[in-house]
Order: sequence, then structure tokens, then C-alpha cells
Amino acid sequence: LWQRGAEGSQAALRRCSSGRMKTQRRPPLDHISGMRALLSGWIVLGHYCSFPPQEGVFTLLLGRGYVAVQGFIILSGFITHYAYHDARYDAWPAVLRFYAKRFGAILGSYYLFYALTAAWRVCFDWDGVVAHADSMLLSLVLCQAWLTGVPGRVSVPGGDDNYPNVPAWTLSTLAFSWLLFPLLQSWLRAASGATRLGWLPPLLLCLLLVLAPVPLRLLLHGGMGWATYGCAYHWPPFRVPDFAFGMCVAEALVRTRWGEALGRRAPRLFGRLADAIVPLFLLLVGVAHW
Repeated sequence: LWQRGAEGSQAALRRCSSGRMKTQRRPPLDHISGMRALLSGWIVLGHYCSFPPQEGVFTLLLGRGYVAVQGFIILSGFITHYAYHDARYDAWPAVLRFYAKRFGAILGSYYLFYALTAAWRVCFDWDGVVAHADSMLLSLVLCQAWLTGVPGRVSVPGGDDNYPNVPAWTLSTLAFSWLLFPLLQSWLRAASGATRLGWLPPLLLCLLLVLAPVPLRLLLHGGMGWATYGCAYHWPPFRVPDFAFGMCVAEALVRTRWGEALGRRAPRLFGRLADAIVPLFLLLVGVAHW
């Protein structure tokens, strides 16, 4: 992946006759498709497990689908920055073009399944429609995930928050990160361009913001209720560090040639090491007691 990204970054820009810089499509990373397939299967199978997950390596792994969800959010930041790394958002037309492309890619399927699930709810669950009218309305503008930050609202996994299409909360959560992307991209490019390792401090900061809140909460309060869990899991501002962390990894991929050098000197060892990380990660998630 690092080698493919480094090679693609060399041909990422071309100058047209007017002198304006245009971005070229970067080469696809087949590894990402494999990661998406793995994470998707994990999430789908995990919905057939009890929550919280019971003992047993395989059951614990599937029941911890929230790890795969976080992986998707990080991947979204990585892919978005990898694809639009060379774009400039110093004028509103460029920002609006990005929004049109990014949201245009998901709104068709989003509203199709909103209509289908809303029709089913109206026909067979009218009481639920009345009880969750706020979420029904906010879902029309991809804002239903913000309800999890309302004081006193309890978000239970598998519950009817984010009505009518419950799994669509991820798009609502990511929408906020997509809105912030032009600003985040400008900051990251400025930090990364300052020094050769300018991307490293933002990456470490994002990693700290991703990892620190839950252990800090457990340390100070000894536990986490459903309301706190739902807010940390769904509320859009809390997932921006995950998205930004993926952006930082993409920035490191484009800016450095470490992966290219390692892949050239020891391609088999480097490839096998990268492949071995996946099962080791899955084993860790399946056996860890947290």
C-alpha cells in the first residue's frame, strides 16, 4: 500500500495550458477493497451476536463490531485525503465542488433506503414514528446522529435512535467530518509542509484524541453508562479525531517514501509483515478483556 501510494503521488499533478493545477486520479489501492470486505462482513455477522458480547474468542470478535465501525471511519478519512490531497480549498467554488462530489456519491442510496424504511415504519410501526418524530425529521438532512449529544437522551445499541433507518447513523456522523474536510486538509497540508516530518505531530495528536477519552472516563468514573457510550460512539464531534487520524496516515503515505524503499529492498518480507498484522489484530480484539 505504501509503495503504491508513493508511486501514485509522483504523477498526481499536471499543469494545463492555463497554468492552473489539476488533480489526477490516484491509482486505486486494492488493499483497501480487501479491508472494506473484511470490515463489512465483521459488522454484518456481528449484528447476529448478543450485546454485550459473551465469552469465547469468535463470539467476542464478532460482538465487537464497533471496532470495525471505527475502522470504517478511519478509512473514510484516509481515502478522502488520499483522493483529494492535491486539491486546494482556498475559494468557495472549490469547497462546494468537493461537497457536491462527496455527498452526491451517497445521497442517492441514502434517500432510497430512507424512503423504504420510512414507508415500512409508517405501515407497521406508527407508534414508533410518533415517538421518534425528531429523528425522522433530522434524518432528512443527515443530522440524526446529533441527537445522541442531547442531555438525558439514552442511546442503546440496536435501539431506535436515528430513526427510521438506524444503521444510517454512520453517514450522519461522517457528514460532519466531510463538512470539515476542506478546513482539516488545509491545516494538515500546512503542518506537513513545514518540515519533512510535519505530518507526525498531527498524527500523534489525533491518535491521542482517539485513544484517551474512554480510559480517562473509566479512570475517573469507574464505568460508562449507555448515554455516555452512545454519545461517544455516535455524536459527530467525537468521531472527527478518527477521521482526521485516517487523513494523517494518508498524508504520511503521500509525503514519505519509506514504504517504497522497504518494498524495493525486501518486498517479500515487507509484504508478509503487512499481511500478518491483520490476523494479529483480529486475534487481539477477540481475546482482549476490556
